[in-house]
Amino acid sequence: MANDFSLEKFQEIKPGMDSLAVFKLLGKPLFIRHDTVENKLFQIRFEYTSDGKLLQQMKRGDQTYEDYAWYNAVVTLNPSGKVERSGGGWCYD
Repeated sequence: MANDFSLEKFQEIKPGMDSLAVFKLLGKPLFIRHDTVENKLFQIRFEYTSDGKLLQQMKRGDQTYEDYAWYNAVVTLNPSGKVERSGGGWCYD
């Protein structure tokens, strides 16, 4: 998980924000992916979580999530560096 990341902050990401605003709020992502179509930049993805990195923070009652799943949090920007969408969800191993 990226150092400054939290689910609460992630939910504050809105379409139209620029990449600097995202960095200020969430910090540097773990991965930055540049997706291309026919060698032309299509979108940029900031990936803030990775397998097993959010386990210690995710609790539900007395249970904690084991390493059967991980939370994927991604911010997708257009080639101009503006947020198009953000989303997260559980990925199962």
